Amino acid sequence: ACIDGCDTGFESAPYGLHLDGTFAQLEVDPDDETLVGRPIIFYLVNEFGRIRAVETRLYVGVFDFYAQDLTFVDPMPVPPPTPAPPPTLAPTPTPAPTLTPMPNPTPTPTPRASLPIAGDPALARLPKIALMAGAAAVVLGLGLLFSSRRTEI
Repeated sequence: ACIDGCDTGFESAPYGLHLDGTFAQLEVDPDDETLVGRPIIFYLVNEFGRIRAVETRLYVGVFDFYAQDLTFVDPMPVPPPTPAPPPTLAPTPTPAPTLTPMPNPTPTPTPRASLPIAGDPALARLPKIALMAGAAAVVLGLGLLFSSRRTEI
């Protein structure tokens, strides 16, 4: 932020933007009381230059907090283009590379997890199935045990 020009008047300390493009507590507090009532001009600055915000705010000379939305219509300054190297007078011919065919790689199958996925409704049925299979095994075992004792009598 500048008042009466950044070079000749007041320029605030640089303040970085947050990742979402917002800023908070940019301090505009010049020592010169003659700047009261003059417009504060806001800039967006990078290492290649600055662009001016559309909005301004009058400097009132007292410490207070204000919310100020800023709009920038100019593009951000970019580095100057690097000059192309001068062309050579006689380019030396280079032999064309010989292409060797590359074999197609065999796709490797992605291993699949053998465990059930958490939250699958089938997981709630697994303990019941295990209990029923265990109960059936016990009943079958008892039946075989009784049948084997009956034949010995």
